[in-house]
Amino acid sequence: MSTKMFYLCFFAEKSKTLSSSTLWTHYSMLKTMLNVKRNIDVSKFYKLSAFLKRKSEGYKPKKAKVLTLDQIDKFLLEAPDKDFLMVKVALIFGVAGACRGKELHQLTISDVTDMDHALLVNVRNTKNNVDRNFIINNSNKNGIDLIEVCRKYMALRKPETTHSRFFVRYEKKLSASLLADSGASIDVLKRHGGWKSASVAEGYIENSINTKKIVADSIFGLGVGNSTESACAHQVSGSAVSASSASSTSSKNNIVQNTIDGANRLLNIVNCSNVNIHVKINTNNKDL
Repeated sequence: MSTKMFYLCFFAEKSKTLSSSTLWTHYSMLKTMLNVKRNIDVSKFYKLSAFLKRKSEGYKPKKAKVLTLDQIDKFLLEAPDKDFLMVKVALIFGVAGACRGKELHQLTISDVTDMDHALLVNVRNTKNNVDRNFIINNSNKNGIDLIEVCRKYMALRKPETTHSRFFVRYEKKLSASLLADSGASIDVLKRHGGWKSASVAEGYIENSINTKKIVADSIFGLGVGNSTESACAHQVSGSAVSASSASSTSSKNNIVQNTIDGANRLLNIVNCSNVNIHVKINTNNKDL
C-alpha cells in the first residue's frame, strides 16, 4: 500500500468518529511532523485533501455559549463576594480584554496597573503572539463599581503567596460575541481579540443576534416612518460638495433638495424611494 493510500484509509477510518474540524487538526499535525521527520509533503496528497474538503461540506461548528450583558450585570450585582469574588474579577477581565483562559492564567501582578481612575491590564504571550492591553473603568450603566471589585480581590492577596500570577484560579469568558452584538465593526473586533485575520471577526458578526435583527427590520420595512421626515431622511455634510443654488425635483412624494447655508453645505433627502442622485464637484472653485 502506498503512503498516500495509507493516510487516506487512516483518515477515512477516523472520520467515522471525529468531526471535520478535528480531522483537519490531525491533518495539520501530521503534515508538520512528516515534513520535519520524514521530508514528506502531505499537502501534495490531493486525494486526501479532497476527501477532507468533502467531509467539511455542511459542517457547522458549535459556538460556545456566552453570557448576555444582563446576565453579567445580574451576577456582578447579586452573587456574594464571599464565594464568587475571584470569579467576578475573572469575568470582568475576560470580558473587558477578550482574554482566553490561558491568558488569564499567565497574567501576573506586574501586568495590572492601578491608575486611580482605571486599571490598565497588559496581556503578554498570547496565542497569536501579539501583545495587547486594555482598560477597565466604571462605565457600566448599572453603576457597578468594577474597579473596586478588582481592588477588593487584589487586597486579599496573601503576602506569603509563592508565585506572581494574578489569579490563583481562573475562568474563561468570551466577549467578542457581546462586542459584535453592540454593532462593532470588523476592525474593532480584530483589535479587541488580537486576531490577524478578519475571518474570525466576520464569524462573530455573522452570528450576531443584533445583526440578524437589523437584517430582519430591513426585509420587513420596520423602522421606516410614514411621515415626510421619516427614517429615510438623512443629512450629509460635505465640504467638497458645491451647489450654486437650491433646487428641487419632485416625483410623487420624492423630494431631493440641495441647500447652501453659508459655510455649511447640506444635502437633505426627505421621504425618498428609488431616487438617483448625481453630484457634480467643481474642481475650479478656489474655496474647495
